[in-house]
Amino acid sequence: FRRKMSALLLQLVAAACLAACLLPTARGLNNGLARTPPMGFANWNGFGCNYNDTTFRETAKAMKTNGMLAAGYDTLIIQECITPAGHRDPVTGAPQPDPVKFPDGIKGLCDFIHSLGFKCGIYTDVGPETCAGYEGSFGFEKIDAETYASWGVDFVEEDSCHHPTLEYKALYTRMRDALNATGRPIVFYMCVQGQDSVYQWGPSVGNLWRTTGDICAPGHASWQGMLRNFRGDTKWPNATAPGGWQDPDMLVVGMPGLTPAEWKTHFTLWCMAAAPLWAGIDVTSLSQDVLDIFLNKELIAVDQDPAGIMATLAPTSRPLQDQYELDLVSCSGNPLLWSYNKSLQFIQTKTGCLTREGCDPTPNPRAIIWPQCGGGGCPTNQQWSLKNMSGAVNVNAPPSSQIITQWDNTTCIVAESPLRMAKCDSSTGQQWVMGPSGKLRSVSLGTCVGIKKPSAEVWVKPLTSAQGSKRVAVTLFNPSEQSLRAAFSLSDIGLQGGAKASVRDMWTHTANGTIISSFSATVQPHGVIALLLEQ
Repeated sequence: FRRKMSALLLQLVAAACLAACLLPTARGLNNGLARTPPMGFANWNGFGCNYNDTTFRETAKAMKTNGMLAAGYDTLIIQECITPAGHRDPVTGAPQPDPVKFPDGIKGLCDFIHSLGFKCGIYTDVGPETCAGYEGSFGFEKIDAETYASWGVDFVEEDSCHHPTLEYKALYTRMRDALNATGRPIVFYMCVQGQDSVYQWGPSVGNLWRTTGDICAPGHASWQGMLRNFRGDTKWPNATAPGGWQDPDMLVVGMPGLTPAEWKTHFTLWCMAAAPLWAGIDVTSLSQDVLDIFLNKELIAVDQDPAGIMATLAPTSRPLQDQYELDLVSCSGNPLLWSYNKSLQFIQTKTGCLTREGCDPTPNPRAIIWPQCGGGGCPTNQQWSLKNMSGAVNVNAPPSSQIITQWDNTTCIVAESPLRMAKCDSSTGQQWVMGPSGKLRSVSLGTCVGIKKPSAEVWVKPLTSAQGSKRVAVTLFNPSEQSLRAAFSLSDIGLQGGAKASVRDMWTHTANGTIISSFSATVQPHGVIALLLEQ
């Protein structure tokens, strides 16, 4: 500033800075849009390219009638297979959508969508082609953005297939600037699939960004795909904020491959993550149980909370990463029994091979059990040398050995929970004994290698509260295939211990009384208990 600020103004600025430090560190794209996670419908998971103008008109009518629009699902994204490759105006370069699929053009379809109270979204790609081989936007960002604005588009999704040799941040910035230059308010969604550390630059470039790969192929959902995307999305909770949202991909609620109970779990986890909520199935013929999940107003309110905070694990929780995670267990209990295959250099058990996780140079990777032995893109991550303390490699598994991966010949298995790898240093924490029974025992701890015992997880999402009160959403999540007991104290979830807190179940829509110290319940396999607590 050219003029000296007054002492009062300086005090106000200092106070504002202090307040900012107490808020989440993320800041969304400052275009005034998507102040809560977007909601709506997108066709890819349910239809792929097998859709047309009629599909979207019938979808819009159904969502207006069945209550989805009133519940907040107000954006319809026309995904993929829009403009055949090379179909551009020879003079202006404007995209020319498939006239058979869209007989009234995209503008005609958007006008109809708008007439029912929805926003109209469209799809393109940072490269010259989309993932399905249709026309992308590379080199045509300006004319594409201007054309979208003239069609009345309110939302643009830009995918990341066939991208040129530029950083994703630079590629997405081109479209962001082109959309901003049109003067039309257009939400910008970057389908970057978690690449190039998007959590670091996404908030300054887009209103939302994909953090993971696709949750499934069209029409084929799975528990593993859902859980993988949830885990991937919640790695960077501080990247989410009003105006900038992390997206773990579309909902697969109602799709074959998950049970009805797993649909509820899936919907709950997405709401706790403050994720965009995209219905991805044919909504014109929803069963009542599926519709009831989409219309759970209490969980939608958690997802749409103005504070925009992503849930995090309670301090006492640790997630089970997957069913192949190894841990240290009592040698007198049920440890895994191993054998060493001298010719292939595998360390095997009945259910698979000891494996260094991943095919990339991740620091301190996990040591896991993988059901397939051999093959894959990096077979040396399943081959091991057994080195005794004198330095000689001994394939006969000497009484005390370091177990060294041949992936890089410098990292050893460390006796930690869960089992991980680190640079070999000959410490006792890296020394193991494989006895005649096949138990793999840590020299330093005396415990043996086994499967990590599953435990329920407690996810906590602070909510906007009235002055003098505090509200928090809590989800007890069981990722395992057996019933588990879950518990938390009020201090675990950020409330005051010793003071009454009301408890409400957001699936049964019933009050569960009050607590003053802790809460516990049994959670069914692959299930959740979703609670709202207020103090």
